[in-house]
Amino acid sequence: MRAVVGGLFAAVVALLAGAATAQPEKLNHTLNVYEAIVTYPGPIWYESGNPIDASEHYRRQNGPEFVIEQIPKGQKFETWTSMYAVRGYYLAARPDLTMDEFLGANLLIPYEQTCGRENIAIRVLERLPDRIMLLFLCQNSAGGPGRIGYRDGVGELAVYKAFKLKTTFVEVFQKWRGPRFVAGDNTTWPAAVADVNHVIELIKTAAVHPSPRQP
Repeated sequence: MRAVVGGLFAAVVALLAGAATAQPEKLNHTLNVYEAIVTYPGPIWYESGNPIDASEHYRRQNGPEFVIEQIPKGQKFETWTSMYAVRGYYLAARPDLTMDEFLGANLLIPYEQTCGRENIAIRVLERLPDRIMLLFLCQNSAGGPGRIGYRDGVGELAVYKAFKLKTTFVEVFQKWRGPRFVAGDNTTWPAAVADVNHVIELIKTAAVHPSPRQP
């Protein structure tokens, strides 16, 4: 894995206007992901009742990789416009892997391939040695795989948080897709600024703790 984070972070653009006012949802989840216990809030579209009825779910574990994804009920995983997910990676073979190297391989390189570097804008919302939170904007996804909804004319916005605990990395994120947009003009984004701010406040509450269970 190679680190490409520095050059992109140097081009961070401040995009949000005003402070978030929404409070995190009361629906919370706890999940064991390799060496970590992950706590995270429910998706922004959940309102009340049985949370299972509010979403379509996809869950898979393949050795050292784990993912659980939710999209609003009635949407399809090939054409979703809103997705909420938790992913985990158990990288015991790379105990020296840094957060920058992880982000380079798992986030930035794939997005460069999908969007093109010229279409990417990032705002760092929080950064510590063991965690980082980003607002990530892909203005157009001409290089993305069409079988899962990416193509020329489709843009994506993500609120993304990553954690490192021992040799486990965890990602918690909300993504929206819609028509291609201009990163500096939030009226063109695939999500309302109020919803983006709400999700930032939600995902700020996500946390990881050491698990008594080991892989």
